[in-house]
Amino acid sequence: MFWGDAYAKGPPLPPLGETEPRTLVAALRRTATASLVRGITFISADDSRGQLLSYAELLEGAALHLGAFQAMGIRQGEPLLMQVAELHDHILALWGCLLGGIAPVNIALPPKYDATQHSQIAPSGQYSCEASFEGSGLLFIAGRRPIGACL
Repeated sequence: MFWGDAYAKGPPLPPLGETEPRTLVAALRRTATASLVRGITFISADDSRGQLLSYAELLEGAALHLGAFQAMGIRQGEPLLMQVAELHDHILALWGCLLGGIAPVNIALPPKYDATQHSQIAPSGQYSCEASFEGSGLLFIAGRRPIGACL
C-alpha cells in the first residue's frame, strides 16, 4: 500500500477548542442534541423529494443497531462484515458499529441480490445472521464465533 502525500492539499486546520468533539461519535452526539432539524437527506430514483434522517434519528437508530449487534455477541474491537441492501439501513448499521467500537467491514451486494439465497452458515464456514431493520435484508457475518440467534 502506498502512503504518500495527499492528492489534495489545503491550509492547515485551526486548532480544536477545548469543547470541540475529538471523535466522529462525539460530533454526532453533540450535533444530535444541538439541532433537531439537520441531518442526512436520502434521495432515491423514485423519490425526488428525498427523505431526511435527522442527526437525532441517526443517533437513535444507530443505538438500536448497536444493541442488536451486542445481543448477537459482537463486542468492541471485533470486525463485523456488513452486506446491506438499502443505503438508509447501511448508514444506521455503520454508525451502530462506530458507537460500539465495532470494526465495520462493508461488502458490496452482487449485481442480482436475493436475500433468500443466504444461509445461516456462510460458504467460508463463518456464521452469518440475516436480520431485518425496517424491511431491508441485511447480512451480518462475524468471524470470531457463531453470533447467536438472528433478530
